[in-house]
Amino acid sequence: MSYDPPEEPRGGWPALDMSIATVDAQLAEMPMPRVIPEGLDARGAWLARRSRRLGASEVAVAMAVLGDLDAARLTKAQQHEAARIERGPGRGLPRFVARKAGLLREPKARADVEGYREIELVEAFRAEVAGARGKLGRLDPESIRHSSDAPHEWWPLIDHDCHELAVSLDAWAREHFGGPLVVADCKRTGPRFDQPRDPWQWQIVAQCAAARAAWGVLVVGVGWAMSPEARGPVEIFVVEPTAAEIERVRDVARRFMREVERAAEVTGG
Repeated sequence: MSYDPPEEPRGGWPALDMSIATVDAQLAEMPMPRVIPEGLDARGAWLARRSRRLGASEVAVAMAVLGDLDAARLTKAQQHEAARIERGPGRGLPRFVARKAGLLREPKARADVEGYREIELVEAFRAEVAGARGKLGRLDPESIRHSSDAPHEWWPLIDHDCHELAVSLDAWAREHFGGPLVVADCKRTGPRFDQPRDPWQWQIVAQCAAARAAWGVLVVGVGWAMSPEARGPVEIFVVEPTAAEIERVRDVARRFMREVERAAEVTGG
């Protein structure tokens, strides 16, 4: 089967320049959200800028908070984040808004097997791509990289067209012949899903927006969430965001972060 490489756009494909110097320079040029306290050192300010933006995995919860998505379509944990707090700090606010505004502490990082299971899924993805037909056949298997191949300082990538949106990638790849960038996100589930869940779909759209990727892939390990040793079939879903979907995600990020800033100002957070 022959493959015709895509026509390179005028000026070449947009480069994903993630050198530490470039990232620092980009952050310095971007407006700092007002909810960040003053007096932080450079490293503290960088971390604060990162935490005060909407992440790709948070987009669906933000949509539910804004009334743009039925909360019933979220996971139980995400529904809990979208629900309003009845008492204590942030009372009357959705938990997610209160957390972003600094009124609630971030949950402690949980030590689990997420990292190496992601790497396993990326390897399974590479094996699926080799010899694949159709859309997946456009990908160069040798170009597939897991996020651990990059310095952690590269993350998150901030969307240049929407500074309120910042994403981290599980993996990325390119089409053959140095073609467009493609992002990949890894999920571990218990049951099989016939189509991507809403939160997953919007997460990929957000990643495509910030990374300026042409399209994205969900790599789903069916049954992999049952235990650290569990293995099952790998389902791959191709997600091709439209311009309207990308703009919708950016609009949600802008509106949600305005809600966060208002909550911080009203409560003095």
